Amino acid sequence: MRVLFIGLGSIAKKHIAALKELKPDAEVFALRSSSKSNEMDGVISIHALSEVKEKFTFAVVSNPTSLHKESIIQLLPMGIPILIEKPIVNSIKDAQYILDHYNTSNMVSLISCNLRFHPCIKYLKEHLSKLDWIEINAYCGSYLPDWRPEYNYLENYSANRESGGGVDLDLIHELDYIFHLIGGPNNIVSHKKNLSSLGIKAPDYANYFLEYEKGIVTVSLNYYRRTPRRSIEIITNNDVLIVDLLKYSIFSEAKGKIIFSEKIERAELLKRQMSYFLNCIDKNEHTMNSIGDAVEVLKICLNEEIK
Repeated sequence: MRVLFIGLGSIAKKHIAALKELKPDAEVFALRSSSKSNEMDGVISIHALSEVKEKFTFAVVSNPTSLHKESIIQLLPMGIPILIEKPIVNSIKDAQYILDHYNTSNMVSLISCNLRFHPCIKYLKEHLSKLDWIEINAYCGSYLPDWRPEYNYLENYSANRESGGGVDLDLIHELDYIFHLIGGPNNIVSHKKNLSSLGIKAPDYANYFLEYEKGIVTVSLNYYRRTPRRSIEIITNNDVLIVDLLKYSIFSEAKGKIIFSEKIERAELLKRQMSYFLNCIDKNEHTMNSIGDAVEVLKICLNEEIK
């Protein structure tokens, strides 16, 4: 197995760790933009695709979001499966270009939104359709400077809109799992602002009001909450379910107890995702979050339509 990575930052290293745990003998190549780029043990650096004569088994796009379009266009003619770090691109214009110029319907592609493999999300995927929910409130708040404390957060892509940053794009997981669980909304109202003193050049707050036939969904995201929280509140006519995605548990207020819990390590989410992707490649099957699906989520995120 020969795997190509475009981008070798922190998230790429996590994908490589997951791959190596599943496929220890996999050969990993990284397409580098500079000969001065830092080397990584077990990774073969290349500076042009022509340096490798044999076909890659699949490729992983894990560079900054603003560079995704260029990388995807470079890979699509190769006809190999592609794993793309979320979000797929950072603009509807780029998404439209990919859809207009390339047929992605017959290829194996997966956009990396690993919360789809979270035990609580998998539980909801099985049970939510059976509930008479009328309101769902998804929340994710954390403190951006704590994400990578060894770096100046102001220089990170997350803090810069031109690089594909902003809390709406960076924390697209919430919109993605809502789409995964109940599909797309009938109507969208969104607000994005800079509310905190972080001083970043991208929104640090985003709020979505999504209308469905069955009820209302709100999604609230921010970069400035000092104590992290990631949760879902599901209100039905008879109960309120509190889903704590950080504690891997679901609490029923009506029953007064936890009705589901499965604690796993965060790295396990990427491992499960990689295992799923490899299985889809082996069977030549479409994934549950292909390029087309990811564009639909991006349309919700940016509140724009493909023309």
